[in-house]
Amino acid sequence: MKNHELQVIEKLTKDVNDCFYKTLFNDPKHVILQSSEALTYQLLLDKEPSGTIHFIIEDKVAYSPARSLFGGFALSKKVDQEKLEFFYSEIEVSLKKKGVIKISIISHPNFFRKGRYKLAKFVLENRGFKKAIKYKNHHIEILGKSLQPFIHNMERRKLKKCNKAGMEFYHEPVELLPVIYNFIAVCRKEKSQPLNITMEKLSESFQKFPDNYFIFTVKKSNEIYAATIAVKVNESIFYNFLPASPVKFNAISPTVKLLDGLYTFAKKNGFKFIDLGVSTTSDGKDQSSLIKFKKHMGGKRSTKLRMEKNIDK
Repeated sequence: MKNHELQVIEKLTKDVNDCFYKTLFNDPKHVILQSSEALTYQLLLDKEPSGTIHFIIEDKVAYSPARSLFGGFALSKKVDQEKLEFFYSEIEVSLKKKGVIKISIISHPNFFRKGRYKLAKFVLENRGFKKAIKYKNHHIEILGKSLQPFIHNMERRKLKKCNKAGMEFYHEPVELLPVIYNFIAVCRKEKSQPLNITMEKLSESFQKFPDNYFIFTVKKSNEIYAATIAVKVNESIFYNFLPASPVKFNAISPTVKLLDGLYTFAKKNGFKFIDLGVSTTSDGKDQSSLIKFKKHMGGKRSTKLRMEKNIDK
């Protein structure tokens, strides 16, 4: 820390005007969609914002995040181990004073900003954090003009059937959000899959971040066969947030057509990755059929961690 002025500042997230972040989910304006009482800690290096983490405190537990894809530390390349150790120490002291007895942090997947991921993981483990859940995540790297060369023969045959049947991929207007949300909700219910966002919260996300949220469908003769909400996480990452298709179409597999269209859209718009999300439940169980499908669609394994520490002693 020689020759550098370090300062940690704490604010309610809604009062933060400038901070370091690299993804939508670390943007203070997005964090306050989870709670108006969210709390932000910033590391200033020579008065320049160089590190950020947001927390929401519920029942004496500080969550980063409470309800979002990921939270954790957003760190510039100027932050090394010693600086992060200092940053974390100040945070823990502050949270203890607020009556927090446990800290829970979900990292971003390790396929991007790998160096920052490894640094944060190392420092947290060094400070007594344990891995509560190791989520299996998958992502597609956008390497060629088309997804088809990278997918399994079985899925390629299904894609040909979808095309032969006359299915088309559509980028839908935001006005269709209520219809698409209801479609996704019905699909998830019949497959006993949780839908962890309300229509109200999703609509608010579209309103506040119109350039980051997208609706896509696969349709034939105006009948929806598959749909998803996709999110621009940053300039490089496109997140397939809420894919869904009815059970009655399982044999046709329109989600294959959906991902193929998503790949083409992402390629055209300069993204480098499609994040397919986790295939591990909130209680740590792997979803083997979902893992198999993502692998067949060209998905590569990555990891996302929930790390926790009791600080009541």
